[in-house]
Amino acid sequence: MQFGVHLANSGPNARPESIVALAVKADELGFSSIWVSDHVVIPTQMTSEYPYGRDRGFIVENVANYYEPLTTMTYCAAATQQVRIGTCVLVLPYRNPVLTAKMIATLDAFSGGRVILGAGSGWFAEEFAALQAPPFEARGEVTDEWIEIFRKLWKQREPRHEGKHYRFESLRCEPKPAQAGGPPVWIGGHSKGALRRVGEKGDGWLAVRITPEQIAEGATSIRRAADSAKRDADRIALVVWVNMELGVQPAGAPAPGHLCGTPDEVYRAIAAYRAVGVSHMVVSVPADRAPEALERFAATVLRRFS
Repeated sequence: MQFGVHLANSGPNARPESIVALAVKADELGFSSIWVSDHVVIPTQMTSEYPYGRDRGFIVENVANYYEPLTTMTYCAAATQQVRIGTCVLVLPYRNPVLTAKMIATLDAFSGGRVILGAGSGWFAEEFAALQAPPFEARGEVTDEWIEIFRKLWKQREPRHEGKHYRFESLRCEPKPAQAGGPPVWIGGHSKGALRRVGEKGDGWLAVRITPEQIAEGATSIRRAADSAKRDADRIALVVWVNMELGVQPAGAPAPGHLCGTPDEVYRAIAAYRAVGVSHMVVSVPADRAPEALERFAATVLRRFS
């Protein structure tokens, strides 16, 4: 079981110095990865429902201060030595696929092959409109095509592409990533389309704040899609991103993917995820006391999974 740390690159407590300090702390404590999330703008008028919270709410004031993920990753890569650096997740349809592939390859080269691309299709229709991105309704097929383009550019010497949403003639796009074939692509989302995408194209599934039972159910769908695509489902990593609050006892039942309580209680909660095949867990800790929370987690829980 490996553990990553979400760096909270948004919100009122997000500052360059605190983000980098937490990245360095995670590296020093032996976490395997650090992660940042993605929004470009936050429209203040919205009807879209946030898909990853119990109440489906998305509070603008909590996320308006949002640092761009690839730039943040680059700075954190320069400040760390061992941790892998990832996105959870990069919304692919927001970006030009050729330029994005180039940026990711460059970051992978400079970091010594430490990039993991967490990729998603997005949920925020108003943000799609603000960015003049491809149509929101086409985001799934655009994401599929962008992943195909990335891998062509990362693997082939003179790729060409003729797709529904993007075309280019033979070209050179170098340097290639440090990782042969490009960084692993861990696909986010819980919809039928997302799980199909994981099985057909993903190196991993990056689930967000769901239960072990939901992980097991999703893994069954992924295996079915992988089998249809003649891929080995056992090579697809199961990853979950959770909230972590050691020492906090909730008033009622904790929300799905919210791990809290004593170190023993948190250990047992993590073990339940491991039992259904999760190999990597990304933890978010309270931003206002993140370094101390990481140190406590490393001392009381992380070492038990070494």
